[in-house]
Amino acid sequence: MGIALSACSGPQGAGSAGGGKLTGPITFWTGYPTTDSNDKSKTPQQFWIYQAAQRFTKKTGVQVKIEQLPGDATMFTKIRTAAIGGGGPDVANVWSGSYALGIKSFLEPMGQYFNSNDMSQLSGWAAVSDGFDPRKKDTLFGVPDGTDGAQVLMFDKRVLAKAGVDPSTWPTTYDAWVAQLDKIKASGITPLSLGQNALPFILFDTWLAQVVGGSAGIFALSTGKRKFSDPAILDVAKKVVALRPYALPGAASTTDDQAFQQLLAGKAAMALGGAGGTFELQQRFKGNGGLAKLPNVAANGIQGGTVGGAGVAFIVLKNSKHKESAVAFIKHLLSASEQRRFAASKDPGPLVGRTDAKDYYTDPLINQLQQWSTDAANTFWPDNTFPADLVNELGAQMQLLWNGSISPSQFLARLDAKRDSLKP
Repeated sequence: MGIALSACSGPQGAGSAGGGKLTGPITFWTGYPTTDSNDKSKTPQQFWIYQAAQRFTKKTGVQVKIEQLPGDATMFTKIRTAAIGGGGPDVANVWSGSYALGIKSFLEPMGQYFNSNDMSQLSGWAAVSDGFDPRKKDTLFGVPDGTDGAQVLMFDKRVLAKAGVDPSTWPTTYDAWVAQLDKIKASGITPLSLGQNALPFILFDTWLAQVVGGSAGIFALSTGKRKFSDPAILDVAKKVVALRPYALPGAASTTDDQAFQQLLAGKAAMALGGAGGTFELQQRFKGNGGLAKLPNVAANGIQGGTVGGAGVAFIVLKNSKHKESAVAFIKHLLSASEQRRFAASKDPGPLVGRTDAKDYYTDPLINQLQQWSTDAANTFWPDNTFPADLVNELGAQMQLLWNGSISPSQFLARLDAKRDSLKP
């Protein structure tokens, strides 16, 4: 769908991101919704992204043409093909991490447009940094767009209370948390329901990220500068396996949705998830739903960190003739006023990624998750950082580890071997 937005008022060429004149029109390829399959009567004008673009046009005089991107990895094929032909959008919002960085040769570096204050107001810069180290501004090939939410433990407060567990004094260390799991198990309910993706990519990856120092450490693992067969990571693998007696059977072959439904059905005390699960948790349990971070797996690792973050990013194509306008449009969409409107709209999309967003959501639990999601201790999704084949190997080998077919040391050795086999 193409949607042309006409200027309502304001002179053409109003102020720009860099202080010069803004030129246009600009084309924006978006993943934000402009239609609703459940309500065919809704028009594009009723969605936040359309309204936000209209406000930008009114403010700057620059017209915006919105076109919908595919909702899968073919979005990058479309962008690459258009860029090679000298066309494509001025600005787009796409999957971040290794997906967006895979087309970095077509992208305008963004560090020159954002000063330290700008960057401090947005979380998730590692997701758009080549090398996943946002301290190097010349490696930034996009702008983080919101957050997928911190990946946390979700529970029914009533179930924990029955087991004598107080979620308001949640343990922060692994050993103290296991002691709580013992209490829950003794009450007659299984403590954990884990799915086949949550097991490797939330549980293991959260603790992996904690002990290797965050995004930069995950990137070092993906390049071979650091080995999986490391004592600290071996300790993580052992602690993951030690949770088997506390989990429902079949975690390695259970879908994440099935695992979450076990929580909702009262067959398990806790499950893992992020923003989507939290919304559903609130609908089912009302004020009895609760969230908690996974404990710190080691005393010398990152404390309080989880995985998740900016799964989507804004990019500007290098061949755009209106780069200043494209950047100004990104800053407009990510401004406090627009992000507050986005949160209020309840349109599908990421949680607000601004670090100053304290009360953008009416639901206190969503506000809590949003705050945790912008914590500097968090690590951008490791499965969006590792090579795709290594991600697949991690999932497959985790099934073998969880089922007892291989030892923790064999598990890590196989990850090293797979990573080394991928080197050019």
